[in-house]
Amino acid sequence: MPKIIQYHSSVVSRDAIGNSIALLHDALTAQGYSSFVACADHQIDKAAPGILPASAILNGRMGKDFDENDVLVIHFSFLDDTAEKLAQLPLRRVIVYHNITPGHFFRDVGLGWLADGCDRGREQLTRMAPFFDAAVGVSDYNCDELIASGYRNVKTIPILFDQSSFRGEDIDPEIFLSIRERAEVNVLFVGRFVPNKRIERIITMIGEFKSAFTPTICLHLAGKIWDGAYFASMMQHAANVGVVHDIQLHTNADPRRLRTLFAAATAFVSMSDHEGFMVPVLEAFASGCPVIASDAAAVGETMGGAGLLMSAPDTAFAAGLLNMLATDSQLRHRVIAQQARRAADFRPSRVGRQWIETIQYASTGLSF
Repeated sequence: MPKIIQYHSSVVSRDAIGNSIALLHDALTAQGYSSFVACADHQIDKAAPGILPASAILNGRMGKDFDENDVLVIHFSFLDDTAEKLAQLPLRRVIVYHNITPGHFFRDVGLGWLADGCDRGREQLTRMAPFFDAAVGVSDYNCDELIASGYRNVKTIPILFDQSSFRGEDIDPEIFLSIRERAEVNVLFVGRFVPNKRIERIITMIGEFKSAFTPTICLHLAGKIWDGAYFASMMQHAANVGVVHDIQLHTNADPRRLRTLFAAATAFVSMSDHEGFMVPVLEAFASGCPVIASDAAAVGETMGGAGLLMSAPDTAFAAGLLNMLATDSQLRHRVIAQQARRAADFRPSRVGRQWIETIQYASTGLSF
């Protein structure tokens, strides 16, 4: 059987791409494949045990152990010179595109360095197209970008996601009770604190909810601060709206705390402008937490008709939907049941089978 090598610039736990790589590695191993995972050399100190440095494949001992029927799977999500070097090795090559946010989202708020990296990464995506035998997008939205960038033999396979950890009952009771005691309505957003997520819209929604409805409310923001100046501007907006004391931050929340936040929330809300997939939506679905989101990029595709999807980011309308979820138990139960059915479409066993079939085709040089 062919050997399978997965590569991403960084492979860490508690990260959507890292978790997906680990799940695929387990699925391949269970099918009898020799599976390897590698990351960029400068990220090896942060990687889990057993992860190889990319140099071991490019010019090390292991490079001599691979043949032309082995499959190299490159996960691509940002500018990555190592990925481009690996893509020129004489193996079967498959790219998995997790999307790169267009640079203008960051340039508009003064994050020029990040904008440049994103735009150069998108240019690199196009430049690498001739090197790959096949391409996988984790959404149809991403596949459209792959086709526009010149890729052939393109297929959609959603990101591998372990739902079981979000369906468990292992939550922190003290955190759960403190959330419920602080406010009658609790809104959750999970994701990086970056401009394309448009968290300021959710902040505005909190202010409009307070003006229109009587229940107390708290916005819980779980994520990572990428830029201090941008985060400060976000919190200044909260002060201007008059809700800065109605926000609780959960930076770098561990899995148990994150499960607890989903369990305690009235709703997960997103009004993001750009998502290549949006794993937190699936986390909410698996947790039984209703989702309110605006339809942008791949968000509507990920939701698949479940949850409450707005055609445009309307903060006042979202506040009204939130109040309905808080006061109408029948609506809430219907939404949760609908989301649970949608979550079943992303079962690891089902997505894993799609990947095994794809690897089999790739290793023989056949088209999908």
